Amino acid sequence: MVRTSRLSARETRAGLERTSKSQKDTLKEGWLMKYSVSAPAAFKNWKRRWLIVQPGLIGWVDKPAEGIVDAKSLPLRKGTLVSINKGNQIQILTPAAGGGEGTKLLLKATTPAEAEEWRAVLLQAVNAEEGGTSGPETVNEEGESGTFSDRAASDRAAEKARAEAKALEDERAAKESAKEMAKQRALAEAKSLEERAAVEAKAAAEARAAEAKAQAEALAAAEATAAAEAAERAKEEAEAKAKKEKAEAEEAAERAQAAALLVETADAEGKASAAKLAEEMKAEAKKQAKEAEEAEAEAKKAAEKELVERQKAAIAVQSAARGRVDRGRTAQKKREHAAAQSLQAAARGRSARAEQRSMLAAKKAEQKAAIAMQSVARGRNARKEADAAKAAAEKAAKAAKTAAEKAEKAELAAKSASKGDASSAKDAAMAAKAAAASAQKEANEAASAFKVAEAEVKKAAVEEDLASKARAEAEMEAREAKKQMELIAKEEAQKEAARTASRASFSAAQALFKGSDGGVSTPRPAALVKAIRENDWAAAEKIARTAQEKQDVADSKTRVQTMQALMQEERYNDALRLAIMQSEVDEITELMVRRGDIPHFFKCFKPKAPQDRPLELVAAIRAYDWTLASSLAMTAEERQDVEDSIARVDMLLKLKAAGRYGEALDYAILQSEVDELQKLKEEYGDGRGNCFTRCFSLVHKEVPPVRTPQFIDAINNYDWPRAAELVTTLEERQDLDDSIARVDEMLRLKASGRYDEALKLAILKREAEDINSARKVRPDRPRRYTGEI
Repeated sequence: MVRTSRLSARETRAGLERTSKSQKDTLKEGWLMKYSVSAPAAFKNWKRRWLIVQPGLIGWVDKPAEGIVDAKSLPLRKGTLVSINKGNQIQILTPAAGGGEGTKLLLKATTPAEAEEWRAVLLQAVNAEEGGTSGPETVNEEGESGTFSDRAASDRAAEKARAEAKALEDERAAKESAKEMAKQRALAEAKSLEERAAVEAKAAAEARAAEAKAQAEALAAAEATAAAEAAERAKEEAEAKAKKEKAEAEEAAERAQAAALLVETADAEGKASAAKLAEEMKAEAKKQAKEAEEAEAEAKKAAEKELVERQKAAIAVQSAARGRVDRGRTAQKKREHAAAQSLQAAARGRSARAEQRSMLAAKKAEQKAAIAMQSVARGRNARKEADAAKAAAEKAAKAAKTAAEKAEKAELAAKSASKGDASSAKDAAMAAKAAAASAQKEANEAASAFKVAEAEVKKAAVEEDLASKARAEAEMEAREAKKQMELIAKEEAQKEAARTASRASFSAAQALFKGSDGGVSTPRPAALVKAIRENDWAAAEKIARTAQEKQDVADSKTRVQTMQALMQEERYNDALRLAIMQSEVDEITELMVRRGDIPHFFKCFKPKAPQDRPLELVAAIRAYDWTLASSLAMTAEERQDVEDSIARVDMLLKLKAAGRYGEALDYAILQSEVDELQKLKEEYGDGRGNCFTRCFSLVHKEVPPVRTPQFIDAINNYDWPRAAELVTTLEERQDLDDSIARVDEMLRLKASGRYDEALKLAILKREAEDINSARKVRPDRPRRYTGEI
């Protein structure tokens, strides 16, 4: 195995000494990339180094100024192989002195030409190496030194390398010559093909030219013949036409002479009848003038009468409006009073229920405490009985022990007694045994009684623990009941404050479109409304002029401050009740989402269905009675409905007054509005045409073509490419674009969980069923719409 060059300090010094002794000239210097091994040994990379080549030596430094003296070097001995690998890499393989493992150095050039140039210089440096030297001529990677003695082997290796290089050069030259010859043959063949194609093209062009010339001559002859025939026919037709016109002229002259005679005859009769007709027309004109004067007088009287009636009607309408406003205020006050009473009653009911719950909890706690005390008493009695049983057992044990001792003594006495006294000793022994047995029985009974007493003591201890736990639970329930009462009282106070702020916010919002008198609508100045909406209270107080405007500013300031305080306390639900503007609602909703309220509880609560508007409010909006509608609007949604209706009717009336009935129809909602605008449009046009618009509108229009079943099926199946292929008219193209936009919007709304809006765009039955099934399966998990069906 050949190792990559990693020279030691000893090898570098040896190379430098050899260089300084020989004093050889530098053959080439320049920058190359050198493959090196850094510490740790596993890290290998290419580094840019300044290479210096001298006869029999190559060295490298970091900078050109350092020179060969400070360089790391490698001797180029006889037999050194220099080759070029892929990627412009130059490989230098130097044999070892003792015929062992050699040293390899890898360099990299930028271009193949540069690599060849360096290879030639390195071969020159190897060939310039003269006879062997003594001493440490070479140093390998590990620092081993020796002399280069095997010159024959190195010469043979060099000759072999040169032969291989020459063979490679010859092979490369042969390949290049073969390639050049093949290229020349291909060029010759291409040239011959081009010449042959040019000859064939020239012959074909000449044939086509001859054929075209013959066709042109035949066509010219045919055209000349046709022109002659046409001229002859034109001449004949002109002569016939001239004869016909001459006959018609003669006939017209005869008719003119007859008409002149008739005119002269009727002239006298016409003068008499004209005079008579003029007198009759003059009398008729006088009569019509007199009738016009009488009609004008009657019209003036009718106009004055109508003006008086209109004034009376206006006064009546104003009175009725004031009455409705007063009735609305009274009804509103009654509703507020009833709501306050109902809230107070509900609060009293909650307080009563809380007190009842606390009393029940206290009773339960007392019962549990009594049961615990009984358990404690039973435990104490059981403990006393156990102590007594224990004392009795100890006494019985002592008695049994004494009886046993007596029995042993009696038995010993019996053994030592004489044979004559055997019967008496035997009786004494039997008596002693009986006494011992009775004592043992008493001891056993005492032990069993002790065990029973011990079990009673354990049972009493358990009951005492249960009693202590029940006592702790009773105390905890009492504390919870007290805490619940305090929370209920605090909640009632907060709700009352929120209701007060809500009433203030309603007054502030109502004041934005109601006057100070509460009746006729007098909008606030735009600057005041802008300052209030931007919470610029200093500017709003400066702009406010009337007492009502100042009260509006104060109410709005109170509402905003209360809402901000609730938001700081994270009571977002209470703050939402005070929000009026959409920006406030969005801000509070974002805080709730950030805290996690809406995602966590979205499954539990379903959105409320929109409440029906009061019939009085609907009737007032339809009658354009904005004063009454504003007084009847109680919620933010109802107030928004009133404002939207005012804006809609205002735009509709402006377009109607301008004669733009087609655009006004876009704002029409009521059937009466639609009918009136349709009638005006049919009678006067759309306001964009001229006096002929009405006439053109009455012209029969062509019925639009019926859509093909294939086109309808493609749209129903959402097969847009197929539908695009079947489009034949502009109407069908518009239908396709509208269908694509509708389906895209419907799927987007469905994917985002807005099922009600998606249902409004559904046309097919399966679309509605799909949306309803998606609502049932995933009502609270909207997914991102990717545009795929």
